[in-house]
Amino acid sequence: MNQRIVNKLNTVAVNAYKALGSVLLALILGGLVSYLGVQVFFFVNHSWLTPTVVSPTDPEILQLNAQLAQQAASRDKLLAERRELEARMEQAERLLGSEKDFQERFRVALGSERTARAKAVRRLATLRQEYQQAAQEITESNRAYAGMARTRTEALYNARMLEREERLTANHQLAQMAQSNLSLAQGTAELQTKLEAVKRELEGFDASLGGKSAGLTTEVLLLEREYTRSVLEVARAESERQHLKESLKSLDEAVARYDALLASIRKLAVAGGD
Repeated sequence: MNQRIVNKLNTVAVNAYKALGSVLLALILGGLVSYLGVQVFFFVNHSWLTPTVVSPTDPEILQLNAQLAQQAASRDKLLAERRELEARMEQAERLLGSEKDFQERFRVALGSERTARAKAVRRLATLRQEYQQAAQEITESNRAYAGMARTRTEALYNARMLEREERLTANHQLAQMAQSNLSLAQGTAELQTKLEAVKRELEGFDASLGGKSAGLTTEVLLLEREYTRSVLEVARAESERQHLKESLKSLDEAVARYDALLASIRKLAVAGGD
């Protein structure tokens, strides 16, 4: 009976040993297949990442820091250029304001000068008319008196009733009256010349205000040259302002791209340092 029990126990032990060996063999084969599968996966697929601890002195981190410094320097250079463009923009705006203000005041001053010339023409015309009337009356009176005085003087002198010195004195007075007539005539001519000059100036201002070429005077042409220079300055400043606006827009876009690039580089450097 004991032998039978021993045989049974031996049979159970052998069966258990075989089962354990089969399980161990299956585990070994499963591990081997898993190992080979992982190796094949890593060999075929390149999208996997392996966690790695990188030191701040690692060459890749140092290269990222150098690239970060270089890109930051380039960004600072763009910002400096932007500040310079902004200063030029402010200068162009000041020039535009100044020149436009000059043009407005120029037109006002031109209108005031035209009004002053018109008033001067009216005053000179009235003065010339009054002067001509007075000069004509004085001249006619002087001529009548001179003719009578000359006839009377010669008659008295021939009758021995007048001394030679008195005759010369009378002739001298008559010569002074003739000189006075010449002065009156000269005054009339000067007034006429002045009136014509002021009329030309008035016509020049009218031509300038009306945008015409006929009737312009040298004085008005010189004034218009300053106005034309101001117009050209305004056109140049407006063109420069537009160009500066476009340049500032381009610089802002470039700075934004640099900011995005610097953020990416800092992120990589911080991730690598961690």
